[in-house]
Amino acid sequence: MSKSLPATGKELKYSDDVSIFSTTIKKGVITYINDDFLSARR
Repeated sequence: MSKSLPATGKELKYSDDVSIFSTTIKKGVITYINDDFLSARR
């Protein structure tokens, strides 16, 4: 079982036209992220 990392406690604000989403399998493995999600991680 994988270990969960702690949350950063930081809130990031984005404009209303940004939609951040991802899909996962039941075990919590991310299988897809959209371009806005990828941009937010940078």
